[in-house]
Amino acid sequence: MNSDNSKIRRSSNVGGGGIYLGIGGNIGDRELNLTRALTIISAHPDMRLLRVSSFYRTSPWGVTEQPWFLNAICEIETVLYPAALLEELKRIERILGREKSTPHWGPRAIDLDIILFRSIVMRTPLLTIPHKHCTERLFVLMPLVEIAPCIVHPETGVSFRNYLDELLKTQPEEACLKYNQIVFKKP
Repeated sequence: MNSDNSKIRRSSNVGGGGIYLGIGGNIGDRELNLTRALTIISAHPDMRLLRVSSFYRTSPWGVTEQPWFLNAICEIETVLYPAALLEELKRIERILGREKSTPHWGPRAIDLDIILFRSIVMRTPLLTIPHKHCTERLFVLMPLVEIAPCIVHPETGVSFRNYLDELLKTQPEEACLKYNQIVFKKP
């Protein structure tokens, strides 16, 4: 990698976490797919896995006529800038069998999303941080609040616990049930 590209991709300041990734899938062995994604993330030289939520069995969002998903949230720290992190997550998805032709919100073996990147707020054609639907999805809010109960939305200042409480008034809690309480163990 040339030095110009590394300036775009990497920062020397790791910054101590506060980067939350959504992990999910509904094709094949869902638990194995999530575990494999976490294993790759934890072994990545530019990332450090800090915490992982329980896995949650969740109803599909968007396209509802498909198998239920297994979802989790993990917290990492990284030296990568947001766009470079997104590139790495897409590369991990490909390694784990995600096909490029997957319809939007359709079935997939694995899906990795940047939910929050510290207090950064950004909107580009390829990346929106915080994730544009993070306050509307139980499968994001429940595991996020599990591992970071006091975290607030960097744009609105509203706690994610508050977003979760409001969403539970309109959506059944059964749409997002704890699948396990086993914390992922780094290999």
